Amino acid sequence: MFKRAVFVFLIVYLFSAGQLLAQTGQGEWRHKEARERSYPADRYFKAVASGPYVRKSLERDRPLLLQQAKEELSLQILSHISVSSQFVLEEEGEEMQSSYREKTSVRTDIDLSGVNTLFYSSKREKRNYALAYVLKWELGQFYRQRMEQACKDGDMLLQGLEEVKREYEKSAEYEKKRNLRERVFHDLEELRVVLVKLERQEQVVRLCGMSPTGAINKDMGRLMKQQKSFRNFFAGKELYKLLSKGEEALANKDYLGALAAFQSAAYQDPLSERAQKGIVQAKKARADELYFQAKGLFLSLDCPAALDTVNESLTYYNTSEAFLLKEQIEKKYFKELADELKRHMRNRSMAKAEEVMNKLKKFYRVNLAGFNSLSSEYSKLAAEIREEEKRLEYARLINQARIELARKQYEEAFRLVEKAEELAPKANQAVRLRQEIKHEHFLHRKKQALKKVPFKYCLRLGAGAYTHLLKTSSLNLDTLQRSSWNPMFTAGLFRKLKIRRNFRNGNDFSSALLVGLFLDAGSFRVNLKDQTLNREVIKKNFYYQLEGGAYFFETLRLSAGMLKGFSSQEDHTYLSTTLGLSARLGYLCIQANYTQLYRLEDKSLLSENETNFQSKISLGVSYQFNFYRKLSSLKKEELRLGSGLD
Repeated sequence: MFKRAVFVFLIVYLFSAGQLLAQTGQGEWRHKEARERSYPADRYFKAVASGPYVRKSLERDRPLLLQQAKEELSLQILSHISVSSQFVLEEEGEEMQSSYREKTSVRTDIDLSGVNTLFYSSKREKRNYALAYVLKWELGQFYRQRMEQACKDGDMLLQGLEEVKREYEKSAEYEKKRNLRERVFHDLEELRVVLVKLERQEQVVRLCGMSPTGAINKDMGRLMKQQKSFRNFFAGKELYKLLSKGEEALANKDYLGALAAFQSAAYQDPLSERAQKGIVQAKKARADELYFQAKGLFLSLDCPAALDTVNESLTYYNTSEAFLLKEQIEKKYFKELADELKRHMRNRSMAKAEEVMNKLKKFYRVNLAGFNSLSSEYSKLAAEIREEEKRLEYARLINQARIELARKQYEEAFRLVEKAEELAPKANQAVRLRQEIKHEHFLHRKKQALKKVPFKYCLRLGAGAYTHLLKTSSLNLDTLQRSSWNPMFTAGLFRKLKIRRNFRNGNDFSSALLVGLFLDAGSFRVNLKDQTLNREVIKKNFYYQLEGGAYFFETLRLSAGMLKGFSSQEDHTYLSTTLGLSARLGYLCIQANYTQLYRLEDKSLLSENETNFQSKISLGVSYQFNFYRKLSSLKKEELRLGSGLD
């Protein structure tokens, strides 16, 4: 119960506090009636700005809305301020000219002092309000001080103008006087700016219900009077000099100089009849001068220069004689250009022909029918030459593509063929060459890929020597006999299994298992007893040994097979088993083998006596030939796609 009472008390307290703040007038200025009561118009300038209330962006919106209220206040004051006069300086040729023009302008900025601001957020109305106000008396006092400072700035400028005037009157050099006039016009422009400021500041003071002091009014009048005096002094002397200069130039037939002088004088005094008359005389004289120059150039067959000259003459003054001369020049020039165009077209010099054609287009009205005929011929010839150039460029691209194909620069060849197809999309030659490049590219990539694929078969061919071991009476080793060393030929054909890439040399491969056939062939000598002569006879016989087996890790040989011996009397056949070692040095193989022979007949291979034990030891060197390696179908398809083949 106690907690509920406390809660109700807090709610009532907060509500009462809010009502109290509202009754004290916080934010009441947002209403027009309350604002007029608090800030009456006879004492304050004021302006209000409002915007939507957003709680999250309140800190950002507050300074923006206050600035908007200040700008509204400035515009409100500026709407009552205008400037009635401006002093303008302009430069024409080498002479500085001045004129005083009447015009009205409104300034868009003003310096405000003593501006106060208020801000209020209404959650109920969901609006933000900003008020900017300034006391008129404070603003008027501020601008009175500004006017006093502006008058001081004007006095400093007048002192400088007095010094320049004295120096100008003493000087007799034209160039020095010219520089002094430029300085005078610059200072007069600065003085104009000061007067404009004073006029604006005076209006602000009067808008505040006040008036400038007597001293300020006196200084303003003096500044305006002195400005007019200096302007009339320098402008009057300059006008007389310009008129004299123009008449002298006209008498000396310097028509351009005379025209510039008279125009400058007319700019100084638009009502000067002497200046206006001089302008007309100078223009007519200059036009006549150019007319006779154009006529002379036309007679000397220099039509371009004559045409430019007569056109310049018409810019000064229009006469029927000048227009007639212009027509004659244009007709003659059109004919010259037409003949030149035909000559270039016969020589098929299209760059020069195009240049002449562009000139002819400016004079098509002179002979419209002739121009249309020439234009048609030019267009037809230009189209023919473009087609011929396309054919030549097409042939060049095709030939260059073939050269790049021979160099195996496939990408460059592709690029050239694509350019050729852009010139002639329907040409079969480019299409065929594209397919040829793709095929050659595929073969090249296939060849490169095959180098990374191991061979599946190998052939070994070599030579060496062997010897036989015999055991005649018993199995004791002291009865073992050895024959002499005999030459032999070795060969082997193997299928590589369990191929792996070498660890040290990634481009080489080794096989864990070689399965295939072993072939040995050679000669041997046999000691036979001749019964007729009762002595031993040595005979040379031949044999071959064929076995099947394997090399393990290309080192250990295990094989079994048959040995066949050929003699003059009869043949002998043995079963054989071989154990051997092989060392591979690149493509060379060094072999050492031990072969055990098993008798299938009663006779011995090497003698007429029967033996219980017979074997063969051989040493040899062979060269290994690797062959047959193949890519998988998937790899071939990948290469085709990479080569651009479908």
